[in-house]
Amino acid sequence: APVILNLNALAFEPLWRYDDSVIMGWLMTSDRAAVAELNGRPVGFALTTRGLPGNYAHLIRVATRPDFRGAGVGRQLVIDSIRQAVESGASGIALNTQASNRISRSLYESLGFRTTGHSLNVLIARP
Repeated sequence: APVILNLNALAFEPLWRYDDSVIMGWLMTSDRAAVAELNGRPVGFALTTRGLPGNYAHLIRVATRPDFRGAGVGRQLVIDSIRQAVESGASGIALNTQASNRISRSLYESLGFRTTGHSLNVLIARP
């Protein structure tokens, strides 16, 4: 938990940084927490859970240390989350991001996610 809380604090600007109690709640209720390491150093994490309508998994939160962005850490965490969701029997995986977050949207769309057309920008993928 301390590693994920620290990574969350590093990865997000204050406007998008949830406080520790929210992250802990997600961590405690998630079905899976993955931490990415490079040379033994934690550089990112992903939290996923099952149970969305349509048997979708939910990628709750993915984060990469700012000094490791562009190194493929976030991409690998999302790929790993998709793989795990499929292996667990989910029909797909959903996530949400801000419509203005071009970098994240580009990553998600390159991995097969598409917008659903809802006012909240929810993206889904069916691997």
